Amino acid sequence: MIRRCLPVEPGVNPSGSAPGRQWAGLLTDNGLRWGDKKMRFLNKMGLGKKLGLLLLLPLSSMSFFIYQKVDSGLYLVEDARAIKTLPGYLDALSGVIHELQKERGNSAGFINAEGRKFGPELDAQRKLTDGALNKLKATHAELKETTKPEIVVGVDDLLSRMEEIPDTRSRVSAQSLNAGRVLQFYTGLITGILDEIGATTKLASSGKVAGDVSGYHAILNMKEAAGIERALIAGSFASQSLPQARFERILSLAAVQSANAANFLSAALPEQRELFEQVLASDGYSRALAVREAVLSVGRGQQNVSTLNRDPVEVFSGQSVKLEELRRVEDKLGEDLITLASAQETQAWSAVTWAVIEGAIAFCATLFLAILLVRGIVSKISDAASAAVRVGEGNLTMPIDSKGDDEIGQLLSGLSTTQDRLTGVIHDIQMASQDLDSGVNEIAAGNQDLSERTQQQASSLDEITKKMQELSEVVSNSTRQQVEGDQLAKQALELTTGCSDMVRQLYLSMQEIRESSKNIMTITSVIDEIAFQTNLLSLNAAVEAARAGEQGKGFAVVAAEVRQLAQRSSSAASEINDLIDNGVEKVNKGGDLAETARNALNDVQASVRSVSEVMRDLSSNSQAQADDIGEISGMVAEIDGVTQRNAALVEEVAAASETLGQNSAELSKVTKYFQLKG
Repeated sequence: MIRRCLPVEPGVNPSGSAPGRQWAGLLTDNGLRWGDKKMRFLNKMGLGKKLGLLLLLPLSSMSFFIYQKVDSGLYLVEDARAIKTLPGYLDALSGVIHELQKERGNSAGFINAEGRKFGPELDAQRKLTDGALNKLKATHAELKETTKPEIVVGVDDLLSRMEEIPDTRSRVSAQSLNAGRVLQFYTGLITGILDEIGATTKLASSGKVAGDVSGYHAILNMKEAAGIERALIAGSFASQSLPQARFERILSLAAVQSANAANFLSAALPEQRELFEQVLASDGYSRALAVREAVLSVGRGQQNVSTLNRDPVEVFSGQSVKLEELRRVEDKLGEDLITLASAQETQAWSAVTWAVIEGAIAFCATLFLAILLVRGIVSKISDAASAAVRVGEGNLTMPIDSKGDDEIGQLLSGLSTTQDRLTGVIHDIQMASQDLDSGVNEIAAGNQDLSERTQQQASSLDEITKKMQELSEVVSNSTRQQVEGDQLAKQALELTTGCSDMVRQLYLSMQEIRESSKNIMTITSVIDEIAFQTNLLSLNAAVEAARAGEQGKGFAVVAAEVRQLAQRSSSAASEINDLIDNGVEKVNKGGDLAETARNALNDVQASVRSVSEVMRDLSSNSQAQADDIGEISGMVAEIDGVTQRNAALVEEVAAASETLGQNSAELSKVTKYFQLKG
């Protein structure tokens, strides 16, 4: 509670303490009030939620550390993916350098030869340079969407500078530039690309990747120096002179190549160093070095040198072999860089995967142990609360397990002891009340059983009476139906007798039809014989007409007509015979069926006579049964009256037993509130 301060003199409080202590007391009371509110809130919360809230902080911290580790691994994966884009980018940049170096040499040779040499070679080389530039632009546009911005930002400036190439080419074709300006322009472009490649070494987070990119840059610088040297040497052969400045420049370029070779060898892998040494020992590279030594042996400041009378185009091609050999090393470095970047990406993904797995295992293990501990504590306390509630409700049947020696186990042990002692007391009381209750229940059960049997007997007699009445009615109905059946049997006998007479008449008619059919067959056979004889006569007449010649033609026609009539008569007679045969066959079948029907009707007449006799016997027997059932019904009615009087007496005895049972139940009801084992 907040203390109420009385008005006092300044600097003095009622308790005589200093003002600072008074404010401290007020703050303390406010803190207590806030703490009380917080405790009320916590008291409403379950124990499991409280323990879960307590474990939330370490689990959150663990999740944060896991997230940090996974995020760091994902950054390494992103960095490795960005590095994987470098080989393609570096390949496109080095391709532009390679083609610009050749265009630079061809352009310088074209100007030094005053347009008499390098014309076709320069046109072809410009197309190759344009192809390399288009590849760089396409690669640049693609990588701007997928890789780090700092990797591609410098190439935007390079591409804008490349827009000056068409104007420079026009001036070279017009011979309006000298060789020095041409070399300066192309060298500036190539130097810018080399600087951009060198800047990529600072973007690699891995020392191995940075070393490979540095070696790649050294090879490109060596190629650039060799490319400038190629242009100067070809220019010397084109002009057949070696000015002092050109001599000094060739010497410096040779030194630059040696320095870059040393830088490459210091950082190269064994297989890279082996390939580089093979390139240095190749025939093409050795011949190019021999040409350079021959030029330097002329001496500085020489003009119209006869030893420089070789075709400058041939010299340029020979020096280009040197650059092509170095390109092999460059390609090898690009492949190694791709392999290294892929391996680093795989390692980064493996690190992320293991970080996730380890973090998940640690988190799940911690969470599992926390849940196990919380469930163990909450389970014990819940068991103690449930045991106390059961005892309060009077349920003493379930044992209480102490589950350990801790404080909660001691609480459960005390509850178990209390339950056992209370069980013993309640058991003694219940045994005494059960003895009294069992006697009362036996008397009540006996009376109830007798009452039920008496009522059952009475109801059975009622049912017997009803059944006897129903049986009497059934017998009466059966007698009436038997009389009616006897009459129906007589009618059926009369009908079958009439049908039998009709069938017999049908059979006689069939016999008459059969005799008539035989007579018709005799007549048709006579017609058939007449037709046969007529046919023979017509044939004889035809023969005689043929003998008579012209006088017998008319007679022959008549004979033919007669023969046709005879044939038609024979055919008709045959058809009539067929029809008569079919009719006779059907009449025979009809006669057989009529005979069968007559026999069946005779059997039916005999059966109907038997049924009529049986029905008369049944009618007389049913009448005798009806008389016996009437006598039985009278006797059952007398037994039912006696049973009803017995049932009333049993109900009076059962009511007295029930009153005694209620008094006994009141005695045991007090102890039945508690439920005991067994």
